[in-house]
Amino acid sequence: MFRAVATSNSSNVHATASVGGDATAKHPLRALRSIFEVDLRSLAAFRIALAAVVVSDSVVALTNAEAFYSDTGVLPRTALAEQWGGQMMWSLHALSGSLTWQVVLIVMQLMAAVSLLAGHRTRVATLVCWALVASLDARNPMINNGADSMIRLLLFWSVFLPLGARWSLDARRDAKQGGSGAPHPGSTLVSLPAACLLLQVAFVYWFSVAFKNHGVWWSEGTALRQVLELDSLARPAAVWLREYPAACRALTHFTVILEILGPVVAFLPVWRAGCRFIAVLAMVGLHAGIAICLDIGAFPWVMMAAWLAFLPSEFWRRFIRDKHVNIPKNENIRCDYHVGKRDIVFGFVLNGFCVFSLSMVFLWNLRGTNFAFWEKVFPRWANPAAMVFRLDQYWTMFAPTPLMEDGWFVLRAGLSDGSEVDLLRDGAPVSWDKPALASAAYKDARWQKYQTNLWMTIHQVHRMPYGDYVARRWNDSHGGLSQVVAWQLWFVREMTQPDGTRGKPEPILMAQREGHRQTPPPATSASPEQPFRE
Repeated sequence: MFRAVATSNSSNVHATASVGGDATAKHPLRALRSIFEVDLRSLAAFRIALAAVVVSDSVVALTNAEAFYSDTGVLPRTALAEQWGGQMMWSLHALSGSLTWQVVLIVMQLMAAVSLLAGHRTRVATLVCWALVASLDARNPMINNGADSMIRLLLFWSVFLPLGARWSLDARRDAKQGGSGAPHPGSTLVSLPAACLLLQVAFVYWFSVAFKNHGVWWSEGTALRQVLELDSLARPAAVWLREYPAACRALTHFTVILEILGPVVAFLPVWRAGCRFIAVLAMVGLHAGIAICLDIGAFPWVMMAAWLAFLPSEFWRRFIRDKHVNIPKNENIRCDYHVGKRDIVFGFVLNGFCVFSLSMVFLWNLRGTNFAFWEKVFPRWANPAAMVFRLDQYWTMFAPTPLMEDGWFVLRAGLSDGSEVDLLRDGAPVSWDKPALASAAYKDARWQKYQTNLWMTIHQVHRMPYGDYVARRWNDSHGGLSQVVAWQLWFVREMTQPDGTRGKPEPILMAQREGHRQTPPPATSASPEQPFRE
């Protein structure tokens, strides 16, 4: 909560005091507080960047509204309930299966994100964004990745923070009204919600390292090269970099060390400004490199946005003059904002809720590292306490070992005129050759994640609905003798060894439909050259 001071010397007003390396060294309590200190301008930059990610994600969701969220898409609500009904995920989007309902909710999410970006009714916009993002995530777990979890979690903690205190329409309105509401005499803030936000970011890396307990990340150092060998994710830069094993080995070790030390350096109380800036620069650089090499959706961007909240006050003082911090050194200041008993009680309740939520986050992550052991501390029956606020998270991030199994999909379709086409290649002739750049074959990261999950045995029940959906979309836009009468969904599997050598591609039949009949795929005898049965 915010701290209001009736009359005070500037040395006692934390929001206006300079927290440099010397000051923190001489005052241990101030040093401890400075660990979780955030600058309001950094929160504003974080708000703008996070909102931009949500805007972009909302636009992508709109383009996939029918396919991923309606009952006429790949995951009808009946299928959602059958597989995920017992996981206590709530979803407003699941109240109706109509396309109109999905579009309305996604447009509301987009509008709330724009409002958050502009800082208009910031807290309400943040709350609406969190609720709709959490609801959308629960509507189709098949397409979610780490970015979705992180966006949802950052929005959750942001509800309790003054994201609109700077660079916002709210701040401009308050200035015109004479600064009504809770005071912001300076540019920094120390609060429990702010600490929770920073720790949430750190947990991503620390618990990710806890999963990286295999030799490929440590003694062997081959993990990064194995990741870059995943053609379904690899961008051209990854194709180039994986040709240099020594560089990949060095970068593997560097990545793990940075994941451990980056957040640690950000929390150091000595030379705080310099340490914070170095940590932000290093971690943003890490995620920029990931974005250049791998097509993994919004994850690098949302993590770069998160690190903006760590930027120290000195960074902004060097580049921006803020009238809020120009207070004479020895001059008394007065704040007319009165903190009543009701505010104090609310502050205790809010801080108590934040402690509870952070405890859920920590225990959830801890249990994930060794479920059999830590389940005694955080049993399954406690899951609803975290799930109701969607605090669930799992930061494996290519751990314990990156996948060695990769490949591409072919949806072979037989048309009424007897010809065959690949429905995933805009009706091009069926080809079993490897795409020049497999990652470019996907419409977006959502489709890449969905198709990757289709290969998993646990999700095989979704293969038929997927094939039917693609065939139906084709038939809706093609008439006469170009109608699909039968289809086969193939996955061309390619195994890659740690040294980069690749096995021979192996086509595997995953699902098929002949006319109106669903037939089980003959996994052992299927052949791409085998014609459709009459």
